[in-house]
Amino acid sequence: MVNSLLFLITSVHLVTGAPASTPTIGAGRSPGSFNLDGSAIRGNSTIFEGSTIESAASRVVIQLHSTEVTLSPQSRVTVFRDHSVLQSGALLLKDSGAYLVDAAGLRINSRGNSYVQVQINGPSQVLVGARRGMAEVHSAAGVQVATLHAGMALNLTPQAAETESNMSVTGCVERQGERYLVTDETSQVTVELQGPDVASYAGRRVAITGSRLTGTPNLAGVAHTVRVITAEPDAGRACKAVGGGAVPASKAVGGHGVITPGRAAVIAGVAVSAAMLGAVATGSLDCHCPISPQ
Repeated sequence: MVNSLLFLITSVHLVTGAPASTPTIGAGRSPGSFNLDGSAIRGNSTIFEGSTIESAASRVVIQLHSTEVTLSPQSRVTVFRDHSVLQSGALLLKDSGAYLVDAAGLRINSRGNSYVQVQINGPSQVLVGARRGMAEVHSAAGVQVATLHAGMALNLTPQAAETESNMSVTGCVERQGERYLVTDETSQVTVELQGPDVASYAGRRVAITGSRLTGTPNLAGVAHTVRVITAEPDAGRACKAVGGGAVPASKAVGGHGVITPGRAAVIAGVAVSAAMLGAVATGSLDCHCPISPQ
């Protein structure tokens, strides 16, 4: 009789899809109230795989094992064991692993012991900042578009899909063997340059536009290979030449236009520009909220 009853209870759970069948991945807490999968919560609650959390006037701290996601007031996020999808508002990611945040089609990966800020500022603009550690940003297609170190913040704006091959970078061109590399000053992404005149750019600060070639570069630390279409050297600023010394500004190749520091980059169809790293939304997001006895 007891065995029959246990079998009946188990069958009911399987048929109805009870919450017990959804994995528990952590807990959420707030000094105020928040919405969890359509239900109003005050204090704290268990978080399940795929739960959607909407904050109200207070922040919500979501503890997921080694990862802590602090949701800003008036924000919405769907949470999974290995990633979160930010739909509106902002969050602060405190991570000691490699947790992923998806925002407006961009994928933000924390690296190591990091404290990363992600904020949606519009339908197609995302602010990403690294308060501690570092983060990498990839497009929806998995193409690296930015690397952020501690203290950096960037505005990223995905463009039309047909612009994914477009590249626009500014930096000092370095020669490594028979290859020519440039690390963009804004995005901190390193690319290899190809084209008939790339050797003449070595040791100079140059604004490059070009097209991203398919295939993965086989040089460590290089994210893309770019075929140069135009090159605008900076006649007023020299770079340290490979092997020591400096290239005089007067010997810059080509024209004499001055490149403005912090010039925006376009990496694989994503516009990247510098931003201020400040508080997300209103008030501090650092939260050590006590667990409610409810």
